[in-house]
Amino acid sequence: MTSALSSSYLSALFADDKVTDLLSDRFMVRAMLIVEGCLADAQGQLGLIPAEAAARISLTARALPIEPAVLAGGVFRDGHPVQALVDILREGLPPEAAAWLHYGVSAQDVMDTAQLLQVRSLFQVYEQRLDSLIARLTELMRSHRDAPQVVRRDGRIIGVQTFGYKVTGWRAPLLRQKQRLAALRPQLLALSLGGLDGCQSSLGTQASLGTQASALNAKLAELLKLDPSDLPALNQRDRWAELASWLSLTSGLIGKLAQDIAQLSIPEIGELAEATAGGLASLGSLAPSQRGAPLVSQSLIALARHSAGQLGACHEALLSEQEGGGATWRLEWLALPVLLQCCGASLGLADRLIATLLVKTDVMAQNVSKHGDLLLADHYALAMSAHLPLPQAQVVVQQAAEQAAQEERPLHAVLANSSLLPLDWVALSQERPWLASCQALVDNALDADIAAPTGA
Repeated sequence: MTSALSSSYLSALFADDKVTDLLSDRFMVRAMLIVEGCLADAQGQLGLIPAEAAARISLTARALPIEPAVLAGGVFRDGHPVQALVDILREGLPPEAAAWLHYGVSAQDVMDTAQLLQVRSLFQVYEQRLDSLIARLTELMRSHRDAPQVVRRDGRIIGVQTFGYKVTGWRAPLLRQKQRLAALRPQLLALSLGGLDGCQSSLGTQASLGTQASALNAKLAELLKLDPSDLPALNQRDRWAELASWLSLTSGLIGKLAQDIAQLSIPEIGELAEATAGGLASLGSLAPSQRGAPLVSQSLIALARHSAGQLGACHEALLSEQEGGGATWRLEWLALPVLLQCCGASLGLADRLIATLLVKTDVMAQNVSKHGDLLLADHYALAMSAHLPLPQAQVVVQQAAEQAAQEERPLHAVLANSSLLPLDWVALSQERPWLASCQALVDNALDADIAAPTGA
């Protein structure tokens, strides 16, 4: 068995090349070198280390190629890759500069900061894909604003809506996710320097950074284009847990959308279809039994469920021992990259899915019409409530519906015969109360888009 996210063949169903590159060892090593270089620049500008040493460290860190695999031995020895990276970088420096490399900071300072650079790049991908997906859903709800579709719940058909309204329900939580990401971004992308003790581990009090600790935090944040943090947060992992929650929630919301599409694509319903068998392979390469199968939807559902399973591990990492523990830090290394990969893949696949989704409005209309006016049962009960209590009206309509189904007669005809209420049952049967309400809800959602500030 192989890992589906890293397999050279199974990853076609799940992984995303762009996200994979950003989560690669090579990207992380480069990010750590950038941090070391900018740290030297900041310390040199503040006079914490000699300016000549700072310039040499900065130049070397930006130019030195380090193959990630060479850090493996150091990771086994130290429990993290930073010391091995610093050792290699120090070998490329003259002694007078090497003495000031990695001055006063801990491995966790460097690694957490490098991860912020990584996540910032991923945020750009997520935002672009989320915007694209929302735009596609907006067009879908607008173009199918009036298309009738039966409402299904708990395996039963209970009424009528428009497909545009259903898509509005897919889109609304993604809009909220966009707002949540905007709120999360400045909280997470905040530099945190804790400093170290004499054993090269994190102490978190900034004592090793001296009296200019606050100034160094601000200057390094400026150079890295991050926000400064007013308090070292090495053992406060709530922001990383919040990121994990956002990632899992995004994958889950997309998984719900995909599950709806998969269910509406089964032959017994046939209201939707993926443009090709998942868009992951050419139609001709698939066995006849797989042609038309919702392969992308199935992948999205699996990604959502897998993400939900990883979320608990990131919440477990909140339980760091005292001022920090290596086990909980490592737990994040195991779980967070999976969530980051799953979310990026979900957004990319969902965008492709909606872009090529086949909406069969004729089948939707047929599915509505074959149930006749049984789908107007609630409408009839509300009309009757002008003359008798609603609970009583609902009982009368339920009994009439059972009779109409058995006798294969229109519900309004049964009600006309069994009820003495002064209602025009034929006229009521021609009304479409669901249409106006669904149209209004779709229009309200579209109007809210126009009223929203740019970038909201």
